[in-house]
Amino acid sequence: MALPNLTPMITGPCCACGEERPLDTIIMLNLKAPTPGTGWGCFACHLPQDGAIVLLCGKCGESAADPELRIMTVCAGYPYERGRLPIEQITEPFKHDDRFHPEKWVCGVCGCTRVNPCLDHAGLWTARVRLDCDRPTWPAPYLCSDCMDKVSNAARTCLSGRGRRSH
Repeated sequence: MALPNLTPMITGPCCACGEERPLDTIIMLNLKAPTPGTGWGCFACHLPQDGAIVLLCGKCGESAADPELRIMTVCAGYPYERGRLPIEQITEPFKHDDRFHPEKWVCGVCGCTRVNPCLDHAGLWTARVRLDCDRPTWPAPYLCSDCMDKVSNAARTCLSGRGRRSH
């Protein structure tokens, strides 16, 4: 037995083709919405609901991953409202703060996703390390356990004076 569709469908102008249709695809852009508080936000990284939203009809939604699909407008207010603005009118970036998204963390040394971030003095998730005594400080935002051990051992060697090269 099929379940009934319990959510009402938003109808209005598609942000790609402009036709009046049921809109069943939502795209959250990395741009600031024209009207603050009417877009997408993120509880994890404390973003207000100021991200721009695009609504597409079923036909355009099927082509959402196609680079040839040209998005013409964005929602000017809440998605259920009919207002749209040309996409060229919004240019301010609006992005997640990856420090609060561990699912995006990648080791800065080996590239794996088994990260072990360190908390620095500013309270930011970063690790500032020296790979050897003759190189400048190299920022590696996140390190996996294996690379953290290697970096810690190299730092201990440098601090003990055994890692200095003669010039």
